[in-house]
Amino acid sequence: MRSLRLAALCLATGLLATASVHADVIVLDMAGGGDAIELQPAIDLAQNGDFILVKPGFYFGPAGTGMVAGKSLTIVGDVGGLAQLNSLHVVGLAPNQSVTLRGLQLIDDMGLDGPALQVDGSAGVVFVEDCFIRGELAPTDLANSGVPGMPAVVLTDALKVSFHRTTLRGGDGADFTGLLGGVDQASLGGRGLMAIRSTVAAYDSSISAGSGGNNPVVNPPGVVTGGDDGVGGIECVLDFVGTTVMGGDGGNGCQVGQEGVCMGGAAVNLDPLSILRTMDSSLTPGLGGIIDGGGVAPPSAVVIGAGTVQNYPGTVFVQTIDSPLRPGQQGLFSLTGEPGSVFAQFISLSTDHLPLPSQGVFFLPVGPQLLGPFVVAGMPAGGAFIVPFTTPSLAGPGLTNLSVTVQSLAQDSAGRILFSSATKLLIVDGF
Repeated sequence: MRSLRLAALCLATGLLATASVHADVIVLDMAGGGDAIELQPAIDLAQNGDFILVKPGFYFGPAGTGMVAGKSLTIVGDVGGLAQLNSLHVVGLAPNQSVTLRGLQLIDDMGLDGPALQVDGSAGVVFVEDCFIRGELAPTDLANSGVPGMPAVVLTDALKVSFHRTTLRGGDGADFTGLLGGVDQASLGGRGLMAIRSTVAAYDSSISAGSGGNNPVVNPPGVVTGGDDGVGGIECVLDFVGTTVMGGDGGNGCQVGQEGVCMGGAAVNLDPLSILRTMDSSLTPGLGGIIDGGGVAPPSAVVIGAGTVQNYPGTVFVQTIDSPLRPGQQGLFSLTGEPGSVFAQFISLSTDHLPLPSQGVFFLPVGPQLLGPFVVAGMPAGGAFIVPFTTPSLAGPGLTNLSVTVQSLAQDSAGRILFSSATKLLIVDGF
């Protein structure tokens, strides 16, 4: 117990030593108790480096839709309830800028035929932690018959994007109804992730496509759809560590001899210029749909396309820390991994993104902003190292928030050097 307290003290002391930057906190509260009641006005109010603290609530449609263009922001759901937004578009981050999303749900319900999270033309870091992101469900009216479910996340020319303990789920396709005014063509589900000329890492996350549309009517035939691929990649680099990737399930109700129209989707679809690197991850195609008259359509292959796939040995080390916290609150630092392994924990005020395929992905920049190690310890027999700590006060005058990246370097029983997932300690004061 003494060693745990000492580790917690070291963590708190390190945080105090790094508290040297000023930024503000913008409160988004749909009840009217903050600075804004809608997401975009909150983003517009925020300056480079600010936090947006999202009070619990369901911010539907335009109230929960926003664009971050060319500035660093942290958007975090507050404790005490669910903070659900509609969709977010991040564009034009410079190499020294970053956007952090933590503790949010992004569930697109606007009918704008776009992803729940879109990142375009960004050289900076987009860091997503403890979020649930789901693409829009396919429309069920006749005018939009055949329109597919939308992807959860689309990345284009996004160089440093990472997901930590986050679920990406494409929107489900629509069923054929056979009813007047209803859908007369079943539609495809959306992908969990589509990456184009982008670099992406996912730790301890789940990525899946939405299911294809069903045909509950015996006749006419041919109005079901197969499952889409869980992840699509064009000229991209994907690093999956401790992550589950699943293709979409095919729709039920295809006819005998037409099994190809209701196959399950592949886990990953890569073009020839894409690279997929995995460690301790599970890739599974979607289930084939049920055939009228009996039987099940086949799934697709696990990975399709001509991209490069590299699998590396090792097990995932998952690092978490409670956030957001106020000074004086109790929090928990946790690292899980192989029992008997040895690890060292570092912290930093900034975040970079360096993929190292044989070790994981390194998120802490080298140089003066990298501090530590603050904890050097062995992993207990239960495979979990848990440290309680008291959140420190923010030392700088007028300092109202602090974002600290925490990551560990571990050596497993085979002597491999592995990086844990990274986590963000987010402290807000006075809100």
